[in-house]
This record gives sequence, structure tokens and C-alpha cells, in this order.
Amino acid sequence: MAISTNYYNYSSSLFSSTSHGSSSGSSNVLSQYMSINNGSYKKLLTAYYKKMEEQESESSSSTQTASEKSKILAAKKDADSLKEATDKLLTTGKNSIWEQVEKEVKDEKTGEMVKVKDYDYDRITKAMNEFASSYNSVLESSSKQNDLSVLKKTAYMTGITKSNKVALGKMGITVGADNKLTVDESKLKSADINNLKSYFTGSSSYAGRIQGKAFDISQSAKNAVNSLKTYNRSGSINQSGDLGNWFDMVC
Repeated sequence: MAISTNYYNYSSSLFSSTSHGSSSGSSNVLSQYMSINNGSYKKLLTAYYKKMEEQESESSSSTQTASEKSKILAAKKDADSLKEATDKLLTTGKNSIWEQVEKEVKDEKTGEMVKVKDYDYDRITKAMNEFASSYNSVLESSSKQNDLSVLKKTAYMTGITKSNKVALGKMGITVGADNKLTVDESKLKSADINNLKSYFTGSSSYAGRIQGKAFDISQSAKNAVNSLKTYNRSGSINQSGDLGNWFDMVC
């Protein structure tokens, strides 16, 4: 501001006058009196406090932006984790959890150990628990920030789950009143494997659609971070380009 140099020189002289000798003190007191009398002292103080308020406002805005950015980044991180969790369900080929594996089991009639092919239900259950946990984390982190696009994409995701609530429940996956998922492991292991595969394999399946929404949430969160404005040390505004580079580094 225009007052910066003159004000600080003036205030330095004004508030240190009592430390000088008596001869200069009278002159300073007279100078102070004249400044107060003609209103310049009041103007300087007004300008000073206005400057302080502006700086406090900028600091508060910067803090709020940083807080919001942190919340959006958390939503993106959780959405990316959900994508990874659905990848384990959707993966095909020899690494698929839906491929039968060779096991040794005890023959009920002979009592001998024999080799059979069956599904690895422990692996399937673990993947389902990871999916449910990641899904629930997205609901939590998305609800804590204010970006409309992220909230809408999350709402679409919960809508997909609600429309499949009954079917999921029969497979041991409960949709709670808070829209979060809970896995009943014993019920899951006894569910029809064909039903499980139909809901959790293929791009058009329930899992495939959830993965698509997780991707949308992640992209919306990235766009939201890039649209935020922060202040640098000089008081200038950093635009989205700088934030985008920073975002890529931390993520």
C-alpha cells in the first residue's frame, strides 16, 4: 500500500521519541500534537489497521483453502483405493479370484486326502472385505468436503448400490442405513458362486459400475483441487497449473 514507507518511518519516529534527549523531545511532542490535531495521525492508524485486517483476511482464506484441499485429496485417495479394490474383483485370467484352485481335502467316505478343484473362498472373502472397506472410506471422505461434483458422483455410486441392495444382501453384503457396506463372511461363503461372479465380474456388472464411479470421483476431486486458489508469499494468487503439479507429486 502507499502508506508503507512513510508510515513506518513516521511511526518509528513517533513511538521512539521518548528515548531521545529533552531538547529533541519537545520538538517531537509538538510534531505529534500537530499530527493528531490535523488528522494525519488518525489517518495513518486507520490505514495501518486496514492493512492488518487485509493480511489477516488473506491468511484466513489461505488456511481455509488448504483445509478444503486436504479434504478433497483424501476423497481422491480413497476413490483410487476403491478402484484398486474393484480391480481385484474384476481381474480375469490366472490371477482372478474367481478361478478355481487345486486343493487337498479329506474324502468323507474313505477318509483319504484327495485333490479337488474349488474356489478359494478365503481369497474371495478378503477381496470383498477390502472392497467394502474402500467403498465406506469414499463415503466418509467425500461427505467431509464441499465440491458439488464429488458429492454428486458419490451420490450416484450409492444409488447404484441401493438399487442392488436386495441381491447383495442375499450374498452376505448388507447396505446399512448410512449406505455403508458390511460383509457377513459365513453368508458370503455359502452364497451361490454364479451369483457372486455375475455381480462382481465384467465391466457392466455391479462391481464394474462402482469402479466407473470411483474413477469419476477421483477425476472430480482432481479437478476440484486444480480449481482452488491459494496465496503465495508475495500475496499473489496461485492458479490451478501450480496446484496440478503439486497434486501429481503428492498423489
